[in-house]
Amino acid sequence: MDILISPIATLTSNLIVFVAVIIFSIGLYAYPAILARKLDKKWAQKLSGLKNAEALSKEEVANHFTSFFAVLFACGLFSFFIGIGLGQGKVLAKRISTNTLKHDHILNYSSGESEVIYLIDENSVYYFYVSKGSKTIKIAPIGAVKNIELTLNKKLK
Repeated sequence: MDILISPIATLTSNLIVFVAVIIFSIGLYAYPAILARKLDKKWAQKLSGLKNAEALSKEEVANHFTSFFAVLFACGLFSFFIGIGLGQGKVLAKRISTNTLKHDHILNYSSGESEVIYLIDENSVYYFYVSKGSKTIKIAPIGAVKNIELTLNKKLK
């Protein structure tokens, strides 16, 4: 379930990301539409992958551009999410190695122990975090955690 929700969470986490995906989608839709209108030009035939566009019916051309858009959209979204993941991972790795994380959570275990942490992420089964003073990423099962306290709430300032 987390795999299905993760892209939606990424899109809605930041307004800039959401707007970028919308603009990207509009651009990808416009690209084949422009090529379809200029199909009599050699450059448009070359960019669209159609060799003999004059011999094809309008329905065949429309089917070609529909699949062309689908492939462009799928590859583009895949690249977009991979790029976001790699970029966020690189920034997080740098912040961990330079120890510039803001440890703004307290993780309280069911056993009574607690530790100050930087919460990287969570899913339906695990918490991923870095303890204060440590440079290693730790994983705690949700069942072992009593609660998590937010110590520095930006919205209350």
